[in-house]
Amino acid sequence: MIKLGDKVTLEYTLALTDGTVLEEAGKDEPLTVEVGKADIMESVERALVGMEAGQDKLVEVAPADAFGEVNPDLAIMVPFDDYPEGMSLKPGETFMLPLPSGDSVPARVTGLDEKGVTIDLNHPLAGETLIVKINVITVV
Repeated sequence: MIKLGDKVTLEYTLALTDGTVLEEAGKDEPLTVEVGKADIMESVERALVGMEAGQDKLVEVAPADAFGEVNPDLAIMVPFDDYPEGMSLKPGETFMLPLPSGDSVPARVTGLDEKGVTIDLNHPLAGETLIVKINVITVV
């Protein structure tokens, strides 16, 4: 039975509730994690505890346990003058927004008007419930 500290090799599929597959690790390239080391989402780690090699499980991950709920305060209007000349600013496009710290975050253009550009700084998967299908291959 899987417990904290075990190394687990597994196949998994990460998908949206509509079935859209976001990521997967299959038999050819399985994923190996150490349970409790935060290699994967905490809710998926919790689901692994108690499982055994050969077992399958379907885990529903709520937005709060994945990429968070959509925060309307992260949709902001930025004047056109604050963007580099020639930068493409079409609704739906995503670009990396540099921060004063030197880091960058993804920003999605959600609207344009005479005042400027509205960008959304929420994670692209914010507000989404995720479905994770797990198949435990080995436990060490």
